[in-house]
Parts: sequence; C-alpha cells; structure tokens
Amino acid sequence: MEVKSVGYIIQDKQGNAIFGFGETVDQAWAMVVDGAGPFFDAYGEEKSADDAYNQDFTTYGATQDLLEKVASDGGAIVWDVIGGVACTSAEGEAQ
Repeated sequence: MEVKSVGYIIQDKQGNAIFGFGETVDQAWAMVVDGAGPFFDAYGEEKSADDAYNQDFTTYGATQDLLEKVASDGGAIVWDVIGGVACTSAEGEAQ
C-alpha cells in the first residue's frame, strides 16, 4: 500500500500534536491561527503568524485516513510519517 498525500497537517515542532489540517496548507494554517494564535516568543513578546509558522510548526502532506482521524479524534493522536507523508499508525505499520 502506498501512502498518498491528499491534504496537509501542521504540527508543533516538538511533534506533540496536530494543530491544523485541511485540503491546502492555507486551510490548515488558518485552523492553527484560529485555535492557537496569537503567538509569542520565549520572552513573551508577540510575534507574527509568519514567524510562528516558520519557527514553531512543521507541515506535512497527509493521507485521507489521517485527515479523517484528526477530524474525528482531534490532534492529540499517534501518527507516522512515511516518505515525507503523514499517515495513521495503521498505514505506517502496513509499510
């Protein structure tokens, strides 16, 4: 089974949770900004969404199964990355 990207997820750099998802990076990022913004640096100073995107988050292409799992279960789930594509643990194990 080949993992195929049909959309995108955005996770924090530490890999703790998925904060946004969508068919496009812009849709996923809008979800992050809506749910997690405004953003602050280590000194408590507000920083731009662009700086937060580049410094604090990682974007991956994502499989349909993962997008559906995040939509139903939220972003605090276990997932895998195969060939640069984020997927469910089951999809990852099948590789």
